[in-house]
Parts: sequence; structure tokens; C-alpha cells
Amino acid sequence: MVFALMAVISLLIVPVPVFGPMVPPVVFAILLASLLDTAARQESGATPGFADIYSGAMPHLGSLSLIGIFFSIPLIFLQLLVMLALAGGLLVGVFGVALGNALSGLLGGLAGFVSTVLAGGAVLLVLWLLMALILIFSPAMIVFARCSAFDAMSASLRASLRNIGPVLLFGLLTYLFFVVAMAPLGLGVLVFIPVFAGALRQAYLDMFTPAPGVEA
Repeated sequence: MVFALMAVISLLIVPVPVFGPMVPPVVFAILLASLLDTAARQESGATPGFADIYSGAMPHLGSLSLIGIFFSIPLIFLQLLVMLALAGGLLVGVFGVALGNALSGLLGGLAGFVSTVLAGGAVLLVLWLLMALILIFSPAMIVFARCSAFDAMSASLRASLRNIGPVLLFGLLTYLFFVVAMAPLGLGVLVFIPVFAGALRQAYLDMFTPAPGVEA
């Protein structure tokens, strides 16, 4: 219910200029940190209640929010380009016909260029992949290692690039299992969410915890 409510709120706010695109990644970072903390508590033998779900993320809301905001920058940029390209009439009214049309054409051309480049797929795929590598372990680094937002993102990207094969396989399997979980009216998500949290925590431990006898 919590996740469904967060998803609905995020979808309603996304169209809001600048602020809207920040909401889903910020919410995702906070939820992911909460899930990881809950998985760690259960691993230690505790039985977290509903009130404890966000207790691990609350002290780190600032850093987690910064991660989400960073992830939303490309979305905000594209949103602003589209808004400016569609504001030709306003530009004409403010700057006059000649200058307004020139600015409108320039912004429209820029938006078209960006759309054409992204439509090619390669740039969009690389950008999305890098952002995903930055985000995937950042909440865990903040909650468990008490890193700042910038240090957490840097560590997540470096570790992911060093282990790019396993990380890509993990991402692919996560996507496939999520698709399967959504098939039975989405009810499989109730199983997918805790399994994903536990798997991601174990991946974090495997990548960031030194093996016995090995110095950090």
C-alpha cells in the first residue's frame, strides 16, 4: 500500500515543471534505503514493525534526496527544453515578432536536436546506464557506510564499473523477475520487493565488504 501510494503521488507530481521530475527518483532512493535497512535488521534477527520501515532512512534524508535530485537532472533538462520550444507565442509577445520567432526557432531546433540524438538510442542507453550504476549502491553506502551523497555516488559508480559484468547480469535478472512479478495482476511485487532488497544488500556486502584476511 505504501509503495502504491508513493507511485500515485509521484505520477501526479511529475508534470510539475522542474520540481515534478525530482519526486520519483527522490522517493525511490528513500524507499530503497529503507528496504535495505529493513533487510539488515531482519538479517540480524530483529523483527521490524511497520513504524520501523523508514527509521533507517530518516537520519539520511538529505543525502538520499541529493542522490534522487542528481538522477533527475537529465529529466529536468529535457522538460525545460520541451517547455521552451512550446513557448514560441510567449516569446513573440515578450520580445517582438522578429526576435521572438528567432528565439523560438533556436529553442525548437535545440529541442529537436536533443530529441534526435536521444532517439538514436545509444546516447540515451549510455546515460541511463551510468545513472543507474551511480544510483544502485548509493543508498546502501549512505545507510551502512555513512557516506556523503557525493562519496556514495562515486563509490557506487567505481565499484559497478569494476564489476560491470555481474552488475549488468544482476540488473537484467532484476528486470526479468519484475516483469514476471507484474504478470499476476501485480501481486507478485509483494514477493519481489523483499527478495530484491535482500539480493541488493547481499550484492552490496559482496562488493564492499573485504574478504577475510584482506585489508579494506
